[in-house]
Amino acid sequence: MADSKICSRINAGSLLLAGLMLATVVSPVTIVSAEELNADTVAVPLSEPQLAGKVAVYHDEETYGLSKLAGLAERSRPAIADERLAEEVSFIVAGGISNPGEYSLRSPVDILDAVLAAGGPSTDGSMRRVKIYQTGTLLGEYDLYSFLSEGRIADDFIFNGGEQVVVLSCGPRVSVSGSVRAPAVFELKDGEMTLGRVLEFAGGFSYGLGIYHVEVVRVADSRQQVVFSADIDAGADVPVFSLEPGDRIGVLRSDKLRLADVYVQLPGNLCGNFGYRPDMRVSDLLGCLQPLPE
Repeated sequence: MADSKICSRINAGSLLLAGLMLATVVSPVTIVSAEELNADTVAVPLSEPQLAGKVAVYHDEETYGLSKLAGLAERSRPAIADERLAEEVSFIVAGGISNPGEYSLRSPVDILDAVLAAGGPSTDGSMRRVKIYQTGTLLGEYDLYSFLSEGRIADDFIFNGGEQVVVLSCGPRVSVSGSVRAPAVFELKDGEMTLGRVLEFAGGFSYGLGIYHVEVVRVADSRQQVVFSADIDAGADVPVFSLEPGDRIGVLRSDKLRLADVYVQLPGNLCGNFGYRPDMRVSDLLGCLQPLPE
């Protein structure tokens, strides 16, 4: 990819073709304006829009993975391509993408190369649903989250030329903020709309062992309501709770709820400070200090 050269040709014919494809697969986003929120709405920033069924990205929230893809795009060092080079392949990128159009890249070109050539998904574009067509035939649907978690896109392939890359509109989103390792806005698929699954996406609790207060805030009829509130031990299972699109999860470490701290120190500067639990055993503490010195 270091030798890749990009030529962006946003021509009307190509975009018309992509637009016709999108008409059947991309649904519009419904905007609920700030003026529709009533006086009983709690702590909603009136200067920002809210997305019905989705989560608006505010200044302190990031859509998961966008900055990483943006960093890769900056390192791709695009340049003007020589169209006479036989090893170049051309393709169209359309839909929820930052810079839709027709592009040429020097081979080999894979799915991520094509998405990055067009600047990556837009804030309304999906990170989970990228469809690839060729001559009207669907070649497959791909999930960019697999690249973020595993370093590769499952079932990736090398382009031959003539492919149409369509980034669909984003699916259901929820946000996670506070004491988690990766606070962000996450796009979810069917089967992932649970509190435990989203906390996994966010990397778990940021301070390890301890008690964390978790709340889920839901917007319904332009009003915010706390629909889940519980203190969760980091070493215990997360309670089963179903989420809805647009839910906001807040996590706060509750030091005041910890009964005490247990400090452990072993040879080799191996030490740790852990929250006490009534059922705690020495083996639990040693397990947290792995690997142990010989």
